[in-house]
Amino acid sequence: MVYIPSRLGRVAVKEQGSGWGTAETSFAAANALRCEATLPSLVREALSVDNMRGAFHAPEVTPGSKVGTTISLRFPAHGWNTSGAAISGNPTEHPEALIVKNALGSAVQDGHQTDLLSSGTASDPEFTSATDGLAGSAQLYPVNAAATVFGVGWAEEVTQGTPDAVALAEALDAAPDTSGSTTAHGSNSIYLSVDQPTPITVEWYGAHSSAILRLFDGIVTRLRLIVDPRGKLMWEADLVFGGWTLASDDSATALGDYASPKPELAAVMGANGGRLMVGGTSIAAAGSLSAEVTVEHSTVGSYSSDQGVAAFVVQNRTVTCEVQVPANNLGEAAGEDLNPTPGTDTDIVQLDLANGGGSSFSMLLPTARLMEQIPLEDMDGIVGVKRVYGTGRYASDDSAEDAPANTAFRVAYL
Repeated sequence: MVYIPSRLGRVAVKEQGSGWGTAETSFAAANALRCEATLPSLVREALSVDNMRGAFHAPEVTPGSKVGTTISLRFPAHGWNTSGAAISGNPTEHPEALIVKNALGSAVQDGHQTDLLSSGTASDPEFTSATDGLAGSAQLYPVNAAATVFGVGWAEEVTQGTPDAVALAEALDAAPDTSGSTTAHGSNSIYLSVDQPTPITVEWYGAHSSAILRLFDGIVTRLRLIVDPRGKLMWEADLVFGGWTLASDDSATALGDYASPKPELAAVMGANGGRLMVGGTSIAAAGSLSAEVTVEHSTVGSYSSDQGVAAFVVQNRTVTCEVQVPANNLGEAAGEDLNPTPGTDTDIVQLDLANGGGSSFSMLLPTARLMEQIPLEDMDGIVGVKRVYGTGRYASDDSAEDAPANTAFRVAYL
C-alpha cells in the first residue's frame, strides 16, 4: 500500500487565464508557493429528501456541487527576484503577490529607473526624467555610497522640471546616494480597490503522482500579514473555491522539479533595512504588527457551469491594522499613550523592509483611522498599548493621477 505523508508535497498558485469555470492545468516551479504543510477541506454536497419509507433506513442520497471547498495557507513573505543590483526592469508577479492582489483588488508594476540624481533629498528624490504616473507607487532608493543600504519611498506627486522631483509620502532616513548606483528599483504595488478578482486555481500536489488535487474558481476571503521585531514577515490566507478535480500525473509538476526561485525575505530589523513609521515618527520600540483584509462575497448561481456557480462577486473589502507599542505615559493628551481617541484620523503607518532589489517589501496605510479605544496589553512583562486602525480616506497624492494614487491601503514588493 502506498501512503501519502502530509509533509511531503507542494502547492502551486495560478490565475485562470480563461476566467471563471476553466481550471488551470499546467504548473511549473515558478508557480510554486513555499508554504507550511496544509490539507484542503474538500466539499461535495449530499442531497437527500426525508421521504416516507417502510423501514428505518437512510434516505437516498444524490451527490451535488463541490462549491465551498476551502484551503488555508500560511507562508513567509518572499521577494520576487534574486538578481539584486542586476535587476533591469520592473517586478513581475510571483505566486504570493497573486494571492495578495486577489484579496486587495488591483496591482501595478512600475518605477524602475536608472537616472537617479545626487541632488535629491530624503523627502524629494530627483531624476533626470521621473516615471510618468508614478504617484501612489513605491520605489527603492540606495542611501549609502556603496549602494548596500536602501530606503523605500511611496510617491505622492511627480513635479516635472529640470530635474524631475518625486515627493514622498514619508521621507527616507537619508537622501539617495548615487555614488554606487543611479538605479531606483521599481515595485509591484498592490492596492485596495473595488475591482473584481481574477479566479485562482490552486494545485495541491501530494507525495506522489496519485495525490494531486486542483481547486479552481477560487478567491481569497481573508488575508493576514503578521510580523514581530526580528521575525519574518508571515502571511495567512483563506481561500474558497467553486470546485475541485482530481488530476493525473503531470511531469511538469513532479516533486523532483519542486524549486522556488523566489527568495524568502530577511528578518525585519535595522540591519536588513527594517523600520516602522507611525504618524510621521520612526517607532524605535514596538511589538507585534498585523494587517488583515476581510473579503465579503456573494455566490452567483448557474445552471450550466461545472459546479452550478457562475462566479463569486466581492461585495466589500475591509482592512484593519494593529500596532503594539510599549506604554510610557497613560494620559490622553497629545503625544500620550491613550491619545488619539476612537474615530481620529492619524497620519501614515508604514512598515519597510528595504534589503535590496528583488528582496524588499513595504506596507502603507496612508490615513490610519483609530477604530476603538486603545486597550492595555501585557508585552512580555511590560505594559503596552495596542492601536487598531482602519482605512481612512486619503487624498494627498496627485489628484490628476490614476490608482494606486490616493488608495487607502497598499503593499509593495520591490
